[in-house]
Amino acid sequence: MSGGRKGVVVSDASYYKLINQLRGSFDKIGLKGASVVTRPRVGVLLSVSIEPLSDEAQNTPLPAVAETELSTVEVRHDDTIITPTQGAVNRKDWLYFCLAALLMFFMIYKVKGENIDYFTLRGSYDGYTFYSVGHDKIHLTDIVEAYSEMSNEIHKQNGKIIYYIRVPNTNIFVQCLNQLDVAEPKCISIKERY
Repeated sequence: MSGGRKGVVVSDASYYKLINQLRGSFDKIGLKGASVVTRPRVGVLLSVSIEPLSDEAQNTPLPAVAETELSTVEVRHDDTIITPTQGAVNRKDWLYFCLAALLMFFMIYKVKGENIDYFTLRGSYDGYTFYSVGHDKIHLTDIVEAYSEMSNEIHKQNGKIIYYIRVPNTNIFVQCLNQLDVAEPKCISIKERY
C-alpha cells in the first residue's frame, strides 16, 4: 500500500497490524473496536455515532483533584497495595541532578583547559612575544628564522603578540593587539608560502 502523492510505502502486514492494534486499544478503553473501518483506496475511517450530552451532564463540573490526593493515590497490582513514597522519587531526581552537574563541570574544565593549552609561549624577540601551537615541537629559533625570512612587513602598531602556526609549505603568523583568550581579540593574519 502506498500513501498517495507523498510516496510513503507501507507493507500490508504492518498496515493491518497497526489497524488491529488500534482496534485493540479501542476495546481496552471501552469503545467498539469494530468502529475502526478500512475502506479501499480511502484509508481508515472511524464510524461511531455521536450523541449530544444531556444538559445535566454538561452542567456538572469535573471533580478537582488536589495535589495532596495525587501523592497519596494507591496503586493496586496483583492484590498488592503500593503507596508511592516521596523520598524515593526525590533521591532519584537528586541523583540525576548531581550526575548531570558533575558531567557539566567536567566538560567545562576540559574545554577550558584545552583553550589555555592550545598555544604555548615560546619567548620574545625584537619586541614581540611569540606563541606557537602547543603540540608543535618547535623552538623560538625556528620561529625567529621564519619571521626573519618573511617578505611581508610586520608593523608593531598592529600588536606585539604573534602566534605562529606551521602548516606544510606555509608559515602563518597571527599578529594581535591582545591575547586570543580575551572576549574579543583584535588580530590580523599574515600567511606566506615557503
